[in-house]
Amino acid sequence: MAAEAGILAQIGIQGFAGLLSNMATAYTNKKIRKITESSEVIKRDLRDHLQISFNKCMTVKTILKSDTAAKTLEIYVDQYFKLGDEEVDQYSMIEFIRSGQSSVIIGEGGGGKSMFMRYLWLSYFEKSDGKIPFFLELRNLNSLTHKDISDFIFHSIVKSGSTIPQADFKSALRAGEFVLFLDGFDEVSFDRRDHVQSMILELQENNPELTIVVTSRSDERFMGWENFRQAHVCPLTEEASKLLIQRANCDEDLKRKFLSKFDNLYSDHSDFLSNPLLAYMMLVTFSYNPDIPNKMFQFYEQAFEALYHRHDLTKGYKRKFHVELDKFDFIRLTSYLCLKTYYDQTVEFSRGDLLSAVEAVKGIESVSIDADAFVDDLVQSVCILKMEGLTYTFTHRSFQEYFAAHCIARIASRNLDTLFSVFSKRHSDKVLSMVADINPDLFREKFLIPNHKKFSSFIDRKSERNLAVGFGCRIGATFRVLDFQQHTKSRSDRRAYNISIETTGDMADFYHAVMAVVDRKTTTVSEVFDKNDAEFVEISRAYSPFGVADIRIDFGANALEFTYLSKTGGLAGGAKEEAEVPEESKEILIRAFRNSGMNEYLERRARSMIDFVKGEALKHQNVTGAFSDLF
Repeated sequence: MAAEAGILAQIGIQGFAGLLSNMATAYTNKKIRKITESSEVIKRDLRDHLQISFNKCMTVKTILKSDTAAKTLEIYVDQYFKLGDEEVDQYSMIEFIRSGQSSVIIGEGGGGKSMFMRYLWLSYFEKSDGKIPFFLELRNLNSLTHKDISDFIFHSIVKSGSTIPQADFKSALRAGEFVLFLDGFDEVSFDRRDHVQSMILELQENNPELTIVVTSRSDERFMGWENFRQAHVCPLTEEASKLLIQRANCDEDLKRKFLSKFDNLYSDHSDFLSNPLLAYMMLVTFSYNPDIPNKMFQFYEQAFEALYHRHDLTKGYKRKFHVELDKFDFIRLTSYLCLKTYYDQTVEFSRGDLLSAVEAVKGIESVSIDADAFVDDLVQSVCILKMEGLTYTFTHRSFQEYFAAHCIARIASRNLDTLFSVFSKRHSDKVLSMVADINPDLFREKFLIPNHKKFSSFIDRKSERNLAVGFGCRIGATFRVLDFQQHTKSRSDRRAYNISIETTGDMADFYHAVMAVVDRKTTTVSEVFDKNDAEFVEISRAYSPFGVADIRIDFGANALEFTYLSKTGGLAGGAKEEAEVPEESKEILIRAFRNSGMNEYLERRARSMIDFVKGEALKHQNVTGAFSDLF
């Protein structure tokens, strides 16, 4: 809390203008700098962007109050991160980033990664170290027209009519005089993610002195971001969760009642209370019904009930709705809207965009309501949407996912082949797993059974011989082993390695969708690989013509293919120099792979998928038969 208090005190004393002046002065006092304009010019030309970033990072809207933003530093609680095999606190994480290490902050929905990004940006703005921090939301790249991301960054940051030359701005990027905070990679449209990934990696590769921090939900692709370190947001501890509730911007009497039962609630529902968003939702739900359900969809369902029926958590009257719809119709219309916008990958709206979407779904139910009034209810009455400036977003994207799942499972069971095909590609999202919970029979009949038939040659195989290789072939697995120097707080530099996996085969999307249901929680590849991989890495390093363990492992027609990679070039900016593996060392690498954690990982995942699909198919058969017998 001391650090938060220190930042808060400095902001309170100096305000935005004082901190802007300090940052500009610290930058212009540097002996060597690429932007040679005076501190007054820098303040003038960057003020608009930094003011917007300051306002965004200083306040945040929560589901606890619909009309008042909370102060970030007053509700923020300390966070911990898994960095390699070490758990570090937020202060160590900040120092790690300040050392110049580009990083990806990874966490589940509502886990606090964007809150940490706000805190991190504020800490840089308050103590800039002669650098200039820029905060950009990556969802803005969904409408990107610039081919060069540095052009997009320049035009997003520097005000029109600036006297700062773009060439100098790019030189400052290259010299590492800026720090880029890129929030929400998971909000980039799926069909643009590969392109945006390439631009980010190319930006870092072409500007190696530049520090870039990205936040996102978990995604396999990040394990291939060679020059970025992954930091996974840890769940809140019981102490931190309790502090989060204590600092929540809502009625003190409600908090007191909730905290009086906190120990028992945490014991029964630690999965919810260790996630900041879900902890807030539990607080809202507790105000309506103290009996907390265990299944995620029931939790969202009950939370919405509380939001729909509640009075404001600090007031004693029931909130008035702007449209005259009963709850059943309100939920149906909201569900159609969420399914439509989720399908279209829309997470940010202008007022006009939102009204058009509402008009489009009104016709489904043939309801006659005022679209403006319905939008006002979504923002003010149930807090599903929030407004920032002239832009609307979901209070949290998980609300959009829940209502999309609700719509599929309980309302609009049409065009499911198309919907399931599209949604199964969104590996980090929860729509299909919630559909499986809400309506398991629908999920089995319309998704599992057809895909079971499609991939029966693998799922119904008679033998487990070469299971890992056969599975790797069907999901189109590609492993990359990357060799690097690791430095952590408790250790000096040491050789380390990173293993990433990509899946592009015909069965990959089905596999990921099934595992989302099996796991219920995201499990990163790095948590599954074991120590046996060290032996594979040593062998790879020993036989590599480049003297490093970097190697790509591809699955061909039920066979392994190995390709050595050099340290030259980059994953985004161009192909690495490659070398074929000689036949005499290939057999050695195959044996090493079969003893590795990579092989065990594929076998375990294959068995999990096969067992689940067969088990669900049997349940579907039993339910179908039993239902027929009833009549």
